[in-house]
Amino acid sequence: MFVAMDDQALVAPLVHLMAGATYAGEEAVIPFSDVSAEDAAKTRIGSIFRWVIGYGHSPDGTRNRTSQIVFPERQGMGAKVAQSFDS
Repeated sequence: MFVAMDDQALVAPLVHLMAGATYAGEEAVIPFSDVSAEDAAKTRIGSIFRWVIGYGHSPDGTRNRTSQIVFPERQGMGAKVAQSFDS
């Protein structure tokens, strides 16, 4: 969930869900240049997102590191996710 933003970047605490974490272990400053123009226009304080980081393979077999900011489409999901980390 974004907790701060200015005209250049978003700030968010990070929770490593794949490791089973239920609390923020780090904080990220994400430049708007890393977010699609469509998603950047919808971004507000409190917006929930997922940062998918991993590896992909090109058709020729080359391994590439990937990073993608993903915003859920469902309205109201933010409150439920935020509540799950309050306990």
